[in-house]
Amino acid sequence: MVNIEEVFKEVLSMLREEIRNDNVTIEIDFGVRQIKFPRKNLRSIIYNLLGNAIKYKKEDSNLEITLQSRSEDHYVLLEVKDNGIGISTEDQKSIFEKSARFNKNIEGTGMGLYIIKSMMENNGGLIEVESTPGKGSNFKLYFRE
Repeated sequence: MVNIEEVFKEVLSMLREEIRNDNVTIEIDFGVRQIKFPRKNLRSIIYNLLGNAIKYKKEDSNLEITLQSRSEDHYVLLEVKDNGIGISTEDQKSIFEKSARFNKNIEGTGMGLYIIKSMMENNGGLIEVESTPGKGSNFKLYFRE
């Protein structure tokens, strides 16, 4: 069992400079605090999703990120929402594929979401995304209870 909030605090420490420099606001609501999942994998997932939110923020507004967890249909659902640039419906279809990159102006390998999907599936979970261009994204991670 791993404590989501403890891992989140570790990631905040790792991203402290980016969060401060980009004036990022993060809200948390961990209704469920413990999940059965490898700690290093959870840290990697949260780091990647928060890092992506920061990279893909809108230039003309402050970035707001919300993390929340709750029980849902035999899973612990962890949601990571942001008000960034969003992802087109077309790109959402292939965003979890290996080496998927849609914004060539932003540094990256296109491997992060692919790796997250693999980690989730290898541990009996899954990941989904809901997004609207110009409004932001909501990544939903379902961890087995």
